[in-house]
Amino acid sequence: YVVWDDPAREQVFVAASGDGGATWEAPFEVDRRAPGDTPTVLGPGEISVGNLSNSPVIIWRAGHQSGSECTQYYRSRPADTTSWTSPQAIPGIEDCLASAQFIRDDGLLYLVGTIQQSGNSGAPSAMSTYIMAWDGMRWSTPRLQDALVGMTNPDTNQRIDLQCLSAGTGGDRLSIAGCDRGTGADIWWTSKPLGDTATWFPPPAVWEGPVAVAAASAPIAEVGLTTDGGGGTHAFWFEQGGDQIFHAARNEAGWSQGRAIVTSDAGQIEEFAVTSDGLRLYLAFRADSDLYFARADAGRPTEWSTPVAVTNDLDDIDDVTLLSRRSGELMIAYTVALNEPRGVYLIRSANQGL
Repeated sequence: YVVWDDPAREQVFVAASGDGGATWEAPFEVDRRAPGDTPTVLGPGEISVGNLSNSPVIIWRAGHQSGSECTQYYRSRPADTTSWTSPQAIPGIEDCLASAQFIRDDGLLYLVGTIQQSGNSGAPSAMSTYIMAWDGMRWSTPRLQDALVGMTNPDTNQRIDLQCLSAGTGGDRLSIAGCDRGTGADIWWTSKPLGDTATWFPPPAVWEGPVAVAAASAPIAEVGLTTDGGGGTHAFWFEQGGDQIFHAARNEAGWSQGRAIVTSDAGQIEEFAVTSDGLRLYLAFRADSDLYFARADAGRPTEWSTPVAVTNDLDDIDDVTLLSRRSGELMIAYTVALNEPRGVYLIRSANQGL
């Protein structure tokens, strides 16, 4: 795997070879400056790559309006696949790494990285060095190496400003060599036991997935989720500017195919809400200046009643919420934010929306 930056275009790339460099896949664009990035936001760059059991991971830094001046991102490529995962921020790293080095040992890929904060005058201050591990699927918690900051020369009692680090592993020990950018200007070496690296990782996630439910032809505007009495899960969504609501159901066999279940005769759908009483599925949505309601049996989630209007010519309806009670009563709450009818409204049905 080869990674490189294009500083002029603020793009980062990776290319892979499966035969020792005789032939190469076409370069894959890892990241670029986004259309919404301001000119002052840091563009993508400083990319590095590590490999664990033919499962590479790439890291780079970028701004992307993330709320901080710089964020360290990563993408991985699971073994026996040709697709890279979506960009994600490395958890636990609050700033970008000034230097990064990958080390592979004992079934893990270690990342030794340094963060250099600026002092009050803008001059560089001492670096903070972190060690974290990658197991092919997730990152461990970063471990700050305080001992590398407080080192002193025992002969002169001068502080050692250890930089230009180079790391390696052997057995269960991590070795680091670096140059003293302070008074001594010597090369120093130190080592420490890695210990039980299993404790570096957070507990396993209780969530499964994520898995793809359906492919959309336009950006998705809103998603709703509810469950029925048989343990089935129902997902609903609509696309920006669209007049249809889509549905997919999940049972023990997995997700069904996504399909349109409701089409709005009033035009573009702006907002919706979903709920279930166990036996039936209920749907309320706003289109044009009205709020509409439809229902279906949970066992036949593709067969919906014709949507009926439950409001009459109210502009600026917002915050639609739908609630089902065990008594069979349904409640739809919504707000009107502007002009004379502004307020919070509640509509009730005593017979499941009939």
